[in-house]
Amino acid sequence: MGNGLSDQTSILSSLPSFQSFHIVILGLDCAGKTTVLYRLQFNEFVNTVPTKGFNTEKIKVTLGNSKTVTFHFWDVVFGTLILVTHKTK
Repeated sequence: MGNGLSDQTSILSSLPSFQSFHIVILGLDCAGKTTVLYRLQFNEFVNTVPTKGFNTEKIKVTLGNSKTVTFHFWDVVFGTLILVTHKTK
């Protein structure tokens, strides 16, 4: 399952030429969202603790001809999203 993460350049080269992408990762507690996020950022497995609320990270990737793409990830615990939505109504 994680082998696809090691070859990121072939996936990214097929993306449209935008400067920045905003990606939301939703899931339940202890589902592995932060682990996947740090695997993408550091290209290694990092021991994490459960996220309280949300976590944001920016990851810059340089493609071929010095083209840089920035990914802004929002790692959101699904239960927190329900609470925030409920409080704003």
